[in-house]
Amino acid sequence: MDPKMEKCLNLEFFKKEGFTRKKCKKCSSHFWTSHPEQEICGDSPCIEYSFIDNPLGKNVSLRSMRENFLSFFEKRGHERMERYPTVARWRDDIYLTIASIADFQPHITSGEVPPPANPLVISQPSIRLNDLESVGRSGRHLTMFEMMGHHAFNNDERVYWTEATTKYCNDFLKSIGIPTDKITYKEALWFGGGNAGPCFEVLAGGLELATLVFMNMREDKNGNHEINDKKYSEMSLKIVDTGYGLERLVWITEGTSTVYDAVFPDVIQLLLEEGGIERNDEIVGEASRLASSDFKGNFMKEMERRLERKVDREMLKDMENVYTLADHARCLAFMLGDGIVPSNMGAGYLARLIIRRSLRLLSVLDLSLALDDVVGAHIKNLSNDFPELLKSLPMIEEILDIEAEKFAETLNKGKRLVKRSIKEKKEVAMENLVDFYDTHGISPDVVKEIAEPTMKVEIPKNFDSMIAEKHATAVEEKKIGEKRETEEIPNFDTKLLFYEKPEEREFKAVVLWKKKSNGKSKIILDQTLFYPEGGGQPCDLGYLWSGDERHRVLDVYKENGSVVHVIDGEIKGKVHGEIDWARRFSIMQHHTATHIINASARKVLGEHIWQAGSQLGEKEARLDVSHYKRITDDQQRRIELIANGIVMGGISVKKDWMERNVAEKKYGFRLYQGGAPKGNMLRIVEIPGIDVEACGGTHCENTSDVGFIKITGIERLQDGIERIKFSAGEAAMEYVQEQEKLMKEACDVLNVDLKQLPRAVKRFFEEWKDLRKEVERLKEKKAADRAAALLNKAKKIGGMAIISDVQEGKMKELISLAGELIKKNRVVAILGSKKGKLVVARSRGVDIDCRKIIKEAVKIVGGSGGGKPDMAQGGGPNADKIEKAMETAKKMVEERLALKNQK
Repeated sequence: MDPKMEKCLNLEFFKKEGFTRKKCKKCSSHFWTSHPEQEICGDSPCIEYSFIDNPLGKNVSLRSMRENFLSFFEKRGHERMERYPTVARWRDDIYLTIASIADFQPHITSGEVPPPANPLVISQPSIRLNDLESVGRSGRHLTMFEMMGHHAFNNDERVYWTEATTKYCNDFLKSIGIPTDKITYKEALWFGGGNAGPCFEVLAGGLELATLVFMNMREDKNGNHEINDKKYSEMSLKIVDTGYGLERLVWITEGTSTVYDAVFPDVIQLLLEEGGIERNDEIVGEASRLASSDFKGNFMKEMERRLERKVDREMLKDMENVYTLADHARCLAFMLGDGIVPSNMGAGYLARLIIRRSLRLLSVLDLSLALDDVVGAHIKNLSNDFPELLKSLPMIEEILDIEAEKFAETLNKGKRLVKRSIKEKKEVAMENLVDFYDTHGISPDVVKEIAEPTMKVEIPKNFDSMIAEKHATAVEEKKIGEKRETEEIPNFDTKLLFYEKPEEREFKAVVLWKKKSNGKSKIILDQTLFYPEGGGQPCDLGYLWSGDERHRVLDVYKENGSVVHVIDGEIKGKVHGEIDWARRFSIMQHHTATHIINASARKVLGEHIWQAGSQLGEKEARLDVSHYKRITDDQQRRIELIANGIVMGGISVKKDWMERNVAEKKYGFRLYQGGAPKGNMLRIVEIPGIDVEACGGTHCENTSDVGFIKITGIERLQDGIERIKFSAGEAAMEYVQEQEKLMKEACDVLNVDLKQLPRAVKRFFEEWKDLRKEVERLKEKKAADRAAALLNKAKKIGGMAIISDVQEGKMKELISLAGELIKKNRVVAILGSKKGKLVVARSRGVDIDCRKIIKEAVKIVGGSGGGKPDMAQGGGPNADKIEKAMETAKKMVEERLALKNQK
């Protein structure tokens, strides 16, 4: 470690409390201890757990331990914070909240935004999926855990740093009964989320209970500190970032075999009873102790070697599966309760990954329980601390039922897909396993089960963790609109008049910068009314006047704080701008309508509705929302009715600038429906009592200005995402008028009035279906008659009928006729058309391969063919040679039949 960082961890606190700095005899790490005889750092895998059946501290419930921590720091001047969602709505780089510090990255840790309180304390439910294979197996790994943290942000004002942080930790652990001589402070380096710093890993009984990070560096390619192959530089903001494992603190004070037994024993018992599993605590405890000293997961092999009885080995494996299922179900309670909708992308992908792992475990354990029973059991236990989860339970149950059905369908389809792929590729490589899972949702164990009879399939032990890691970080969405040249644009911080004067249509400005490119000019003005493209809203268009010359504004975008105008000429000096107001007003109507539709969909479909994308236009807009099933016609009508009720309510649309912390405290994370904005000051667009979002777009002054909203269609964009298309204002009226025109034309054609139209259409449709059936019957009769006639004049070879004939019809008719012919026994049909098409078919039991014959015959007409052994077809451009091709086919048939007869 860098000497400067080592010095940061050389504390007066240790000297006062009688701690000594030592070097671990096993791993060579430095650590601080007050136990004079301690020579090992106290961390896994250097030592095994010593607290199992021998607990440290005062045992209390999960709820009491959380309250002990929060109140301990609250009494010491920390403001208690409410938890953030487990889905990181305020971040654009990660999907899940992975730690308490993630609540404050990157806006606060970068110094751009002041902290919501300083110092503060929080217990943050967090989700990490990077060690999935260790969950249930190690005795300590959890996918969802509560990271309790106290944080201080030292900027111009010093709050507290290393000394106070370490003393707080020591005092808290003593307050819950863990003796100081049992506590070890191991020196380490921490990094994550673009920050880094020296830290202490706080250990007792072989278990890491907390990490005290002194975050003093940020990622910087020019930095002079290197950590994990990345460079860092010191930052002026010094952050105390601590993380205490709530579940681990409960575990060490209870001393159970595993953390799972300490944290959710009721759910464990439910699964054991349903599975008829009799556990042996002595064996499970020994396995957990071995796990603590073996990070590679070989402890199971060691346990299996030690266990002589097969029943004990099977019990241990069942316990792993029970623990994993119980853990995953609790994770799903938070994922789904916090509004994640399972899908094939983003946070939804990660939720589906955990759901499908859980469903597989239910199957392996052969439990009669449904997954929603297990998740529901957790939620009932959690309801006192997290009442919002109980409120979401009906929705969670419905989602899990739907996902179970989808998984069953996936398995059925997937097995056929895997069989086909194996047959074609003759192997299953790692990329095939990833593709099967990512694209089709088929897990590697299913692939292995199908493939193993014919080939060996190697599944990486950490496959699910690799998949989760691959999808853990957000992918930057491609911007919609014209692809622009990348170039350096100076930062002039253009004054945005469309915020200050939203109703103005003309303005005066001065040209600050210009550049000619491909016959067009790019200019930056000191101020502008032209809205630059952003947030799904297209840019304003219009004109810029320079004297008597008028230039069209073709594109407007923002870069480096400057608003760049692309025009069709060249101007300089002072200009007069004029925006296309009719276009701007229509876009404003559609933007405000988007907020209204979003709020209405949330009211009809549920609080899980979250904007997944939007795009505005003059005539139509679309809003993509997360939803776990198709939106019905009735729900569409209700959304539209509520939306227009809001329009007619004439509610003023408020637009204010607010500090981020103030806005979040007042409105919550619903603010970030349109994405995670940057900066401390947010523009808040509020329709009081209806919707509020952080939004930089232009909006109507009143909902009545929207005029009218008409939903023009709803479609499934992808699994878990529904697209609502709609029009507003005059565009909505035009759409309705066009629909009326079409219906009137339909009424005129059918000679009925509008009220009778549905009945008339139904009657005509039924009549059309009957007529179609009759036509098909007549075609079949004609084919049967034609087949009978051909059979009468067929050439016979050894009791075999060979039919060769040229027809007038298309390929479809040839196939149909061939099908009729081969219904009879011992028939070979060779049918051609004057358009160069050819079909060869044979009855069941006739030992010839039609594919081989068709491939040779169609070469004569310059084409290719294929099919099945009993019927093959093909064709080519040289239609004049079809009879020669048929003759070739016939000769090949006769030769094969003669050869068969000789045999």
